[in-house]
Amino acid sequence: MNAGHPALRLLARRKFVGFWRRQARKLRTPKGAFLALLGLAVFGLWFGSIAMQARLGRRGSVWGDAADFQFMVSVGLLSLTVLTIANALSFRGLYLQQNEIESLFSAPLSRPQLIRYRLLSSMARAAFGSAFFGWMVARQAPRPSFAFAGAFVALLTFQVLAQALSLIAGSAENRWAGRLAKLPLRKAGVVLAVALVFVVINASPDEIEELTPGEHAPGLVARIRGHAFANWAVLPVAPWARTITAEDHATFWPWMSVCLALLGGAWFFVPRIGVDFRELSLETSADVARRLARARRGLAAAGGPASARTRSWRTPWLAGRGPFGAAAWRKAVSIVRKAKSSFLIGALIVGGISVFAVTATRSGQPGALAPAAIVAAAGTVYLCLGLRFDFREDLDLMPTLRSWPLAPWKLFLATLLPETLLVTAMIWLGVSGVSLYRRDFDARLLVIAGLVPFVVLAWTAIDNATFLFAPVRVGAGHDGALQNAGRGLVVFLARGLVLCLVFGFACTPFLLASFAFDLELTLAALLGVGLGLPILAFEIGVLIWLGGEVLRRYDVVRDKV
Repeated sequence: MNAGHPALRLLARRKFVGFWRRQARKLRTPKGAFLALLGLAVFGLWFGSIAMQARLGRRGSVWGDAADFQFMVSVGLLSLTVLTIANALSFRGLYLQQNEIESLFSAPLSRPQLIRYRLLSSMARAAFGSAFFGWMVARQAPRPSFAFAGAFVALLTFQVLAQALSLIAGSAENRWAGRLAKLPLRKAGVVLAVALVFVVINASPDEIEELTPGEHAPGLVARIRGHAFANWAVLPVAPWARTITAEDHATFWPWMSVCLALLGGAWFFVPRIGVDFRELSLETSADVARRLARARRGLAAAGGPASARTRSWRTPWLAGRGPFGAAAWRKAVSIVRKAKSSFLIGALIVGGISVFAVTATRSGQPGALAPAAIVAAAGTVYLCLGLRFDFREDLDLMPTLRSWPLAPWKLFLATLLPETLLVTAMIWLGVSGVSLYRRDFDARLLVIAGLVPFVVLAWTAIDNATFLFAPVRVGAGHDGALQNAGRGLVVFLARGLVLCLVFGFACTPFLLASFAFDLELTLAALLGVGLGLPILAFEIGVLIWLGGEVLRRYDVVRDKV
């Protein structure tokens, strides 16, 4: 089997050595070494906890029927297939990095050699993810070794098939590919994966009160598996699903042979696809370079381009038309013009957390207080992490922002205000949905809803102050993965410590009234709210002032790229 031109193999080796040289260069500084050790500890604890759970827990499939487990594996593979198709259509042609595509296209290299070089690169990058996915699947399979091998081969095969689809879609004659690329396939894959998670956690709203957690998921899966459409939908991934769920050698090896034959055939025929992809590949490479440049301007998850449909929408002036209102309006415009992506992400997050909260508490607290508290707490965490309409998308605008005639603390607050209102509104919708579903309108839900904007503002203030103190930019590939994980651990610990101090002091009046003075619970709660809210507001004011001081001391020249 031809592995490619010797010059391409030399290029691949040089890039591999250069990657590790960059990692070693990051470890030479005390800061880089410290963050890398923390990041390594994070990964070690994560993998160790998974391994410990697998050792202490029950081994094998959690599904009573082998057919149910095979169907669930098929649905998981189908969701990966949809995501693979969406990713392939967004990288039409043969994707090569912008700094090497023109040299490779002008070199005396054949089309199959270039395609095999790209295949080897993508399969090498996907090897670690494939091994991790195989390990996760093997924990629930009847034969872990069979499941690991099948999952590993499946993900590598998907890489080759994705390249085939990219090449076919890259043909200038295939106008349907451009239309198909506009379909929300990636969102459909995400929704399918989320639906799979809901099934696993037994989330069926129509029978939540009737079935126990242990009975519910297998019964729901059996009913879905009974439909002919479901069986037809998972048929394309049947060879890999049969391999992963095989229980003996007589079942495993025939299906594994089919999977290996598919992988070998794809490796042989994909480089021979007769499509002139050069022009579209140049456009794809330039488009990916623009995406990376946008990512380097900030860490915003919703940092993509504005939608053409939302550019004409009018954005309300939330805080008046003065300098403070203008700063808040600028950030509100960013949210409105990217409403398609931000609202979808927020809806998925809040919907998933709400379903999980209702499902997790159905055997305990029957009211809406417990799931509403879960929605408020988890929604704050995940929405603040997913919707970053703040300073983290404004790194390249910092010289302009620093020159505005506005006090630093006012600019800091105005920038965080629109995101705080957006996250608060989404959490309120989740809490309201849980209350309507449980048909419980407890007055204590108003207390939870009232605390949400304070918690969200405190969270975003800590995040942005930390980010402005030590800004970080996104790099291509996996550069600095350990350092970023270590930095994330430091930010997590600092945020947790500050939040504990802030809300600990705010809860002091209630604790004193309840335990020190032994007052009645209702009276203690009223006293705690009456005195705790001013304390909390004062503490958040201190956080805003500190964030303004960090912003005032921000040195645009010191920004590390």
